[in-house]
Amino acid sequence: MASYDLPLEELRAYRPDLAEPSDLDAFWERTLAEARSHDRRAVYRPVETGLRLLETFDVEFAGFGGSPVKGWLHLPRERSERLPVVVALMDQICPPSTVFAAYNRYGGPKEIVEYAFNDHEGGGGFHEQAKLRWLARVLA
Repeated sequence: MASYDLPLEELRAYRPDLAEPSDLDAFWERTLAEARSHDRRAVYRPVETGLRLLETFDVEFAGFGGSPVKGWLHLPRERSERLPVVVALMDQICPPSTVFAAYNRYGGPKEIVEYAFNDHEGGGGFHEQAKLRWLARVLA
């Protein structure tokens, strides 16, 4: 049987109490001022993937201390559907409680897919199929 960081029913409703430190505003003012001091704006370079239903961008921006953060951003060409969220319940890199906490606090339209296997890779091939079904629904 799979072992998660909290029982699945608790994860589905997980909204942890967030104790706000007294210096939170000052911390973010300092942190954001430091981040803005770096001459690295977010850059979105289109990438041709051959996928007609997606727009893909090679993204780079300044992270903490000015270190570059890089990754690919995949977006459906039509963006009117709910935000899809994926959680791998045996993920030791992004524990399920962190994903559910963010998901449960997001106020917009959303849906979540739970994968009880595959660790950080989530649903693997099952998730690829789910993404294609989601795209078909968006484009229908």
